[in-house]
Amino acid sequence: MTTQPFPLRAASRRTALLAAAVCLLSALPLRAADFLTVAGKNADDFEKWLKEVRNNDMRPAYINGYNTGDAPAFAGVAFPNKENLEWKTKINLSSDDYKDTFDDMKAKGFRPFTVSGYTDGGRRRYAAAFIKDDKPIQWEARHNQRPKEFERTLKEMKDKGLRPRIITGCVDPDGDVHFTSLFIAANNVTWQSKRGLTAADYTSQVKDWLNDGWRPEDVSVYDTADGPRFAATAVKDDHSWVAVAGMSLKEYKDKEKQKEADGFRPIAICGYRDSGDVRYAAVFYRRD
Repeated sequence: MTTQPFPLRAASRRTALLAAAVCLLSALPLRAADFLTVAGKNADDFEKWLKEVRNNDMRPAYINGYNTGDAPAFAGVAFPNKENLEWKTKINLSSDDYKDTFDDMKAKGFRPFTVSGYTDGGRRRYAAAFIKDDKPIQWEARHNQRPKEFERTLKEMKDKGLRPRIITGCVDPDGDVHFTSLFIAANNVTWQSKRGLTAADYTSQVKDWLNDGWRPEDVSVYDTADGPRFAATAVKDDHSWVAVAGMSLKEYKDKEKQKEADGFRPIAICGYRDSGDVRYAAVFYRRD
């Protein structure tokens, strides 16, 4: 399995061959305050980052916990909290703790905005961010579903007019995959999701999305006995995007700086182990 970065670009208003050139020539740089990111941090340092996010009047938009082989590490993306929404985060929750936290937050008027499953010493753990926006937003969530049950949930949500916001997989000590997911109103957005992809499968899938006018909106990676597996969701629209995987931490940071200069911002940063090394997958988005 390759551990080399594989960049993939798309700008579906233009031809795929011209996408990269047009992005470089026409993009307006984002201001530094447009987002904050973190990757490769332990729990204490991640909590410090969350305080920085709050102090900068921002809120988490994406949280990722992942297995490093030792203690879990964390990555995240935060955007300006323009509506001054109340938000709370929890990390290192057991499966039961996550369910209890979810119920408690929901009773207090919060809804989950992002969630990540990961392992710590073979035990399933969860990190999540909740927001309170008091809006009539249609949403649903599911937790701790095995693959067949989750496939039924995807069909059920599609029939209800919802689409995945987050899909995260986590493996228990017996090797069984469990999916936790968040859904929001599709609002006529066409979508598709894929799970159980190897790194090579993910590369191929993203190239297909590029060619067919799809944009990956979320990516997560979970451990299995056969190596890391990718879960990703894509929507049909014409915004420019870049998806990269197989990066070291330094390569990710360099890519983030490069894409920020091109007018992109990260919407997902996901860590995972591949052949003993910690690697990163990311999705960058630009408002065209």
